[in-house]
Amino acid sequence: MLSRIVLLCLMTLALLPLVAAQPAPEKKPAAGAPPWTQAGKPDAQAAFARQAASAPKPTGDKPAITGEYLWSGRADDAYKPFFMWEFRFKAGTAALSNLQFRVTTLDPKKQAQTTGGWKPLPSLAAGGSADIDYKLNCPTFNAFQVELTWTGGKETFLAWDKLAIPLALSELTGTSFLVSLNQNFEHDPATSKAQVSYSLWNIGGQAGQEVVQTIRFKDDKGKDVFTYDHKPEKGAVPAGYVGEQKFVVNKVPSFATISIGTKSSDFASVDPGSFTGIKDVEIAKIRAEGKLLKARVRNGTGADIEGITVSITLQTREGKAVKTIEMPVGRLAKGEEKDLSADISGVPAWSGYEAGWASSVPPTPATTGAPSVPAKLPVLDVDGVRFAVAKAEQGKDGLLVRGTLTNQRASDLTGLTVVFQVSDGGKPVPVELKPGTLGKGEELAIDFTAAGIKTLTGLTMTWKSVTPGKPEKK
Repeated sequence: MLSRIVLLCLMTLALLPLVAAQPAPEKKPAAGAPPWTQAGKPDAQAAFARQAASAPKPTGDKPAITGEYLWSGRADDAYKPFFMWEFRFKAGTAALSNLQFRVTTLDPKKQAQTTGGWKPLPSLAAGGSADIDYKLNCPTFNAFQVELTWTGGKETFLAWDKLAIPLALSELTGTSFLVSLNQNFEHDPATSKAQVSYSLWNIGGQAGQEVVQTIRFKDDKGKDVFTYDHKPEKGAVPAGYVGEQKFVVNKVPSFATISIGTKSSDFASVDPGSFTGIKDVEIAKIRAEGKLLKARVRNGTGADIEGITVSITLQTREGKAVKTIEMPVGRLAKGEEKDLSADISGVPAWSGYEAGWASSVPPTPATTGAPSVPAKLPVLDVDGVRFAVAKAEQGKDGLLVRGTLTNQRASDLTGLTVVFQVSDGGKPVPVELKPGTLGKGEELAIDFTAAGIKTLTGLTMTWKSVTPGKPEKK
C-alpha cells in the first residue's frame, strides 16, 4: 500500500544572546510539590519514548535536549494561567556540573515575550540524562528558546513550534535554516483574491540563496486547489533574517487552509506544519537536523497497518535522484504517529525531495469481527498529475506495473516526461516514460517493467513538460 507527497524544505536562526552576568539560580522547589504540577508527567514519559528514535543527539561534549512535552492550565496556585514544559536533557561525552537553564517565549518578530527565572539541573555524568519541568506564567506564544549554562560552557536551543524539540543553534552555523510561522490568510470569494502573511526566520548561520516558497492552498480534505511561488527578499535571505511576508494572490478558488514549503540552492524542506487530518497515511515535519534526516508519519486510515516503510528520495534542483532513504516504520496503529530519522552524512548536495510510503501487509480491521480491508494500490499525486496503479505483478524481467496517468492541471501538458523510482526495499530502480502530450483532464493507460524488482514496497514519481509559452515544469 502506498501514498506519496512532494516535500520541499527549510532552514536558519538567530537567538537572543546569553547575558554575561547570570542571575542567581532559583531555589529548588520544596518537597511535596502540589499534585497538579505532576499532571503532565505520565504523558511526558510517553512523549519521550516516542521521540527517542528521532530526537537530537549530543554532539561531542555538548549536551542536547532529547525530549519535550508542553501542557498548560488556566490557573496555578496564584490563579494565573501557565505553561508547563517537561524536558529531557542528555550529556555528551563529558560530565557536566553546575547546570542551570531558563525559557524565553518569542513573538513572530523573534523578540522576547516572557523570560523565566534560572532553574538548576542536577549534574550529569557523561552520557547521562535528567528529566525536569519548567513552569512559566505567560500568554500564548509562537516560539521559544532555552538557554543552558554549565561550568565551562553554554548553549542556546530554539523551537519555532510549541511542540518541537528545541535545536542547538551551534549545530546550524554551517547551513541556512528557514522556518515560517504565524501564518494568516484572508480570502475574498467575490474577487478570488487571497491575502497571505507570515513570519520568515533564517535561524541558520548561512544565507539562503535562490529561495522560493511555495504556498499551497488546500481544501478541507487536505488536497491542493491552488499553488503560488513567492521569492522572499528576491531569493536571497541573509543569516539571522527575521521579517514579515505579506502579499496578495489572484485567481484563488475557495480553500480552507494553507501550507508553506521552502527551497533554496543549498537545501530544501517542508514547512514544519501540522498534519492535514485526511483519511490516509501522512508524512510531515520532514527536515534535516545536523547529519540526520527526520520525519513524522501518521496513520489516518482508520485501520491498523503492518509493515510500513517510508521512502524519501533526495533530488537535485533538476529533479534527478541523489539518494533514496528508506525509513522502516513497522506497525502503525489507527491514529498513531511515529518519529523517524536516518543518517544522511556523506550524501551529496541536494535541493529537494519526494516522499512516499508503502506497506506489504493489508491493513488490520479497526473493529473486531469486521471484514478484512484489502490493501489499496498506490495512487501518486504530483503537482496536478496523478498515477493510479491498477496492477503490480512479477514478470519475466522484473516487476510489471500497470496503471492510469491523469492530467488534473488546468492546461494541456506537452513534451511530458515521467520518471518513476521503484523499490522493493533495496536500491530503487528508475523508469523513464515519455507520453508526449497529455491534454487537460485526459487519462492515459501505461505500463512498464522495473528490472530486477520482485515486490512493490516503494514508488515515487516526478514529471516535467515543455508547454508552449510556459517555462519548463519540474
